[in-house]
Amino acid sequence: MASEHFTGERPGWGEDFDYDESRHRAAYLYAHKLAAGKSVLDAGCGEGFGTVTLADTAAKVLGVDYSEEAIVACRKKWDKPT
Repeated sequence: MASEHFTGERPGWGEDFDYDESRHRAAYLYAHKLAAGKSVLDAGCGEGFGTVTLADTAAKVLGVDYSEEAIVACRKKWDKPT
C-alpha cells in the first residue's frame, strides 16, 4: 500500500502527471533492452515501478533513492528475495 505523501514517483497522481508517467515508462522500456543480463543501478528509483521493469531482464538490480519514504513504499510493494 502506498503512503499518503507524494514521494516524487507515483503513477496517476496529480494533475498532468500522465505525461511524466509516460515519459518515465518509455525511458524504462528503452533501458529494459539495454539491461539484459547486466547488473543495474537504478539511481533515483522512487517507488520502484521502473526498477521492477529492469528486474525482468537484468541479472541484478539495485534501486536507490534519497527519499526514505519512497524506499519504504518500494520495499512494501516490490521487494523480492534474492
